[in-house]
Formats: sequence, structure tokens, C-alpha cells
Amino acid sequence: MDFLSVDKNKKAKESSFIAELRALPLYKWPIIMIVFAVWFAITPYDNIIIATYFASAFFFIETAFCTITESKFNFIVWSTPEQFIINVLFISMLLPTIHYPFQSLPLWTKALLSPIFIWILEICEGYFLIFLFNYNRAWQYFGSDAFFNGTIKLGYAPFWVAMSYGFFYFVPEMIHAMQPLILYTVATDLVA
Repeated sequence: MDFLSVDKNKKAKESSFIAELRALPLYKWPIIMIVFAVWFAITPYDNIIIATYFASAFFFIETAFCTITESKFNFIVWSTPEQFIINVLFISMLLPTIHYPFQSLPLWTKALLSPIFIWILEICEGYFLIFLFNYNRAWQYFGSDAFFNGTIKLGYAPFWVAMSYGFFYFVPEMIHAMQPLILYTVATDLVA
């Protein structure tokens, strides 16, 4: 059983999220339940609230970006429910953990480093979706600068820098309010 094989015949945003959930093999449901239970147990509540804000903001940013780039304003290309859900799940864990060591850096430095964070986020989220559905239902990048089964695109780095600069500029208190995961905090205390 290959957990990370990609079905090349399926495309992002092509089918109903509910239909895809109903079609999941039975063995994946306990894994999903365990992932969410562990996530809920180790993720500070404030992180979940703040990640929900960021996931909501990104929903509209991605909808606008895809409407501009994919349909050329001919129709609205909406973000997906799974994109929102995994953003809440992974941003609440990864953003504070990765940001914590860099929190004292200047705004522009954090913005320039942000594509690395976003690529890590996209790889984690993308492969979680690939594990669940055998393809990334939320997005697929194409081209010579797309890697990890189309989960990251290097050419989007300028967009990630601009978006991150906006978040660091307009809501830095929310980013700084996020706490590293409980396990990260325990491990850091053990090392110190």
C-alpha cells in the first residue's frame, strides 16, 4: 500500500469535497480522527483561533489570486474547503514553531524568509491531502519550477514575500501571540 502515490488523472478543485470524503477508504478514518485528536491536544487554543483568522484571510487571497491568474476575471475561482481546514490545522502548528526562533528579526527579513515557511507549509499540507485523497485536492502547481508533486512553486516566492509582509505589517501581534506547540515547549525545556 503506497500512502503517498499520486493519482495523475485527478485535478485540484475538480470534484466535490463531500463526495471525496465519502469515498475515502475505511482505514483512513481512524487515522484522521487520531491526527485531529492529537492536534487538538497539543495545539494551544489561541493558535487555533488565530490560524482560523489566517485561513479565512488566505481563502479570500487565494480566491482573488486564482480568479486573476486562472480565469483572467472571466469567473470566480473559489478556494476550497479542504484548503481552509488544512490551513487551520497546519498553520496553528507550523507558524508559531517556525516563527519562534526568528521573532526578533526585522519585518523585511522575516518577509524575505517567508517563502521557505510557505513551502514547508505547502509540502506538509499537500502530502497530507495526497495521503487522504491520492492527490492534492486543494491546489496543483505546474511548470519547471513546481516540485514535490506540484505542492510548491518556486516562481511564486515574490507573491509569498508580499503576502507575508502584509501579515507581518498589519497583524504582527497575532503572529507573536501564537505559542509553539506544547511538545515543542517541553522539548525545549528538556534541552535547556
